[in-house]
Amino acid sequence: MALILNLLIPGTGLIVRGRHWLGFAIALLFAFSLNVAIAGWLVAPLAIPPAYTWAGTLIAGATWVLAQVSLFRVSASAVAE
Repeated sequence: MALILNLLIPGTGLIVRGRHWLGFAIALLFAFSLNVAIAGWLVAPLAIPPAYTWAGTLIAGATWVLAQVSLFRVSASAVAE
């Protein structure tokens, strides 16, 4: 369940696993950067500078990867205990 949630909305799987603040911070960073990317690519591409669009896209992608790695590490440490 936590894996599916984390794949769809990064950070939510960490919240389910008990890492509330880390999950909330990752979810907030992902949501903000994804909104910037969507606005830059689809909503107002002429009004938003391309640097902001690319930065939002790269940060959203990096945040998604960070969330998956963090969930894996939290899950692995829970299994090891």
